[in-house]
Amino acid sequence: MQTEMISSDEVTRYLGLLSNAEILGMESDRYTCFGAFDDEKNKGAGVLVAEVMMDSIRIERIYVSPEYRRKGIAKELFHIVTDLPEDMKQPIIAYGVEDDINREFLEAMGFHEFENGYSCLEGNLGDYQKLPLPLEGSEYSLFPAEGIAANALNNFVAELQKEKHMQMPALFMEYDTFPDGSVVCMKNKEIAAVLLLEEADNNVIIPFVFGKDNKAILFCFSALREELIEEYGSDARLRFLLNKGKGREAIEKIVKDMEEKKIIIFRQ
Repeated sequence: MQTEMISSDEVTRYLGLLSNAEILGMESDRYTCFGAFDDEKNKGAGVLVAEVMMDSIRIERIYVSPEYRRKGIAKELFHIVTDLPEDMKQPIIAYGVEDDINREFLEAMGFHEFENGYSCLEGNLGDYQKLPLPLEGSEYSLFPAEGIAANALNNFVAELQKEKHMQMPALFMEYDTFPDGSVVCMKNKEIAAVLLLEEADNNVIIPFVFGKDNKAILFCFSALREELIEEYGSDARLRFLLNKGKGREAIEKIVKDMEEKKIIIFRQ
């Protein structure tokens, strides 16, 4: 069994082990992926997906194909990230919805859970209420985030951080650019609201919603609904991240029958 950092040249060896979102994230330099492969069969056996952030390394996912389990592959992949030279070491964190976290493995690897106020509301796109869009010629207008100058968005987020209005602190906001599909509402040519969208293979995650007036926020939600139904259909799953429950009541009015799930955070 051999291990390697996965590059575009080797990614075909891991098709079926890496998700489409992870492959795209690797190509955009968001994720760093490591793999273990059976050199006799030239076949991927397991993967570790990590996100290198400013002051930590986040383990996104560790997965080993069923036929190769109980052979120490997960531990071997994990040690690639943790056994770095002293001058390169950073805190290692892992977090996710409680149902998706392998507590036993993380604890065996020396991780410790710490208390946090994060949770997520999960529901179906089909239960997303239809909301009005801005009228033509009104003071409000909607744009994809990629159509807004990067410095304007960065300044907007920096101001929120300074004023402590971020419902998702830096732990969930390590983006050089806002992901495709994120929505911005402008009011009189100034940013009034931002809705951050993160697309995964099994669900759509909304980690950040903020606006300077409620109408602008509702317009962002309206634009997002049209975009997601067109791309995914009504069966897609939605996850809204919450910090200490902030925004829960508003989200539950927009998407019916949502289930709240605890987010677990581990740190080594």
